[in-house]
Amino acid sequence: MKILYVATDQQVPGHVGGSVHVSSVARELVELGHDVKVLVSPGDGFSRMTVQRGPQ
Repeated sequence: MKILYVATDQQVPGHVGGSVHVSSVARELVELGHDVKVLVSPGDGFSRMTVQRGPQ
């Protein structure tokens, strides 16, 4: 399934609260085989993060 996760009030990647939750959920969905894109607002130190599914 293709999933667009919109979390414009979060800075991802991050180390606390909602940003950790967004990253964790996205990673788990990828591990389940989904194609996940996360849309967030850019913040300080924002960088593109790629998560690829591992072996099944």
